[in-house]
This record gives sequence, structure tokens and C-alpha cells, in this order.
Amino acid sequence: MIYKSLSLSFMFFLLAACSTAKPKINLNLIASTPMLDVAGITDSSDFSGSSLNILTVAPVNTNTIIKQLKLDKDMPGKIERIISEAGADPVDRNLAFTLMDEIDLAEESGDYGNYEGPAISDLVLVTKLTDANLSYSFEIESTYKTTNHGVEISEANCNFKASVSGYIKVLSMPHMKLIETIPFEGSQSQDIDTLDSECPITDTQKANMFSSAITDALSSNSTNFKLHSAVAARAFIVDKKVDEKRTYFKTTLKRSLGAKEGEGVRLYMEDEDSNELLFVADGVITANEYITDKFSYIYLLDRKQIPLIRKGMIVKLHKKCGILCKASNASSSFNKFISN
Repeated sequence: MIYKSLSLSFMFFLLAACSTAKPKINLNLIASTPMLDVAGITDSSDFSGSSLNILTVAPVNTNTIIKQLKLDKDMPGKIERIISEAGADPVDRNLAFTLMDEIDLAEESGDYGNYEGPAISDLVLVTKLTDANLSYSFEIESTYKTTNHGVEISEANCNFKASVSGYIKVLSMPHMKLIETIPFEGSQSQDIDTLDSECPITDTQKANMFSSAITDALSSNSTNFKLHSAVAARAFIVDKKVDEKRTYFKTTLKRSLGAKEGEGVRLYMEDEDSNELLFVADGVITANEYITDKFSYIYLLDRKQIPLIRKGMIVKLHKKCGILCKASNASSSFNKFISN
């Protein structure tokens, strides 16, 4: 999702995996603490958590290599494997035909949000390869001495490198509103022994190299992190309990949605006008005995953010990005929400 604020709590988040805070008193025996509601919700609001239905499509591509080797045909399947791991539900791609004309027009004009057809999924992932290149270099046979004073021969070979780049556009339904664009790039190298300095290579070898390059691109830490975060199931804050000095929030992020002890979560407000998710705080799912088929409990990494939390706020699993991966820039004030 597009994030508008990122507090210092993210720094604490990187250390969260070291230990998980557990209640000293059974949370089921602690009375609930009153909490404010998200503005506009009613007592009848449905706060049951659920996984998202995701449709993945790949628009027509005119790049010569991509078109010749049909590289774009593999893209939806590779994306679907990743989102399935994230707990989302892929939608039958045959339904994409009802959207393709609108998506092609949107890709050409850059104007999304005009689709008025059926809401066949919660999100649409438009994945497109924008570039694919194959380079090579020829190395002649050579000999060299080993540390044991022996002689080794390096066969003449061609070094091939396939590189790809592209993006995944995350669109919300039913109006195909552009939520986020996730760029990706990757490469794959291969040495092939040959005496032919022209470096011949078959289409099958090319296709295999590009397929590996695409897999490398999608599994890169930053891309994988952003994709997991975009498609993670939505759950909600429904209750608050205080155990001595620590505050725990009950959520509808249940076991079937991927809730596990020690997993990181991120809390959001949803903008009423744009449906954009506005970052509020980072947290951690507490002890396994409080994870059931209906709910789980979390605590915040930064206790100063506890007063910001409201019943009805959105909770999503938050995949750790890693030391070398920069999280989405998230910066926005929540004064207008906490003043309600």
C-alpha cells in the first residue's frame, strides 16, 4: 500500500524477532479497557478478518525479446505463488478478459480509476516487464598455475547475462484506483563452454535464463517485502486490555490468516475519501496461547503510540524487510484522526 508516515518504531521493529512480550496475567481474565472508535463506524460494523482476493494480469507487451520468448506469460503465475505464500487468494485469470481493454487503455494513458465493471477481486496486480536484455562476452582458453604448482586449464566459454526490469501496479477494486507501483529488477548469468566466439544460444536457453532473472527480481528483498505487505489479509482492532504496565490489543487477525507468535504487524487508518491506508504503528503478535481461529492479541513496539489506537483500525501482517531493504516511505500526521 502507499504509506504516508513512518515513525521511529520501525527501528524497534527490526529487533522484535529477538523476543516476544507475554502477558503476566491471563488476558482472558482481564476486563476490557474502554477505547475510542474509528470515526464513522457503527456497532454493526463487520470486523471479521479476511484474506484478500487477488487477480494478476499481464498486459500485451511489444518488447521484441519479451514478445518472442513470451516472457510475460510466466509473470502472473510467478506473482500468484508469492501472494499465495502471503495468505492471499489468487482469482482465476480467465476473469481478466473483462478488464484487459480498460487496463490496456489505462497503461497507455496513465489514467486509472474509470473502470465501472464487476468487482471480481479485492485487488488487481498489473505486472509488466518494461525491459529485457541479453548480453554476452567470449573468453578464450587459458591456463594458470594452482597453489600446488599444478596447471589448470580454463576452457573457452561464453558468459551470458539476462537482465529484466518492470513493475507491479496494485489497483483496488471496483474502480481500479492505483494504490502503489512496485518496481523490480533482476538478472541471471550463465557460462557455456564453446570455441565459437559468436556465442550461439538457443531460444530455450534464453527463455530459461530470463525466467530465472524474473524469479530473482520478484524474490528480491525489497520487492518481495512490498508485495507481501500489499496483499496481506485485513483484520481489525476490536478490544483493549492492560496487563500491569503493558497494553494488549485484541485483533481479528486469526490463525487461518497467518497469525503466529512473534510475527510483526502494522496498524493503519483508512482514508475515507481515497481508501488509502495511513500508517499508524508497528506491533507484534503475542504468545501462541492467545492465537485462535477467531482472534489474536498484539502489543505495540512504541508505547507512546498507544493513545493513537482506535477500535476498527486495520491490522495487517508486516513482513520483515531486512537490513538491506528500505521500507516504504511512510509519513503523515494523524492529528485529524485523534482529534475526532
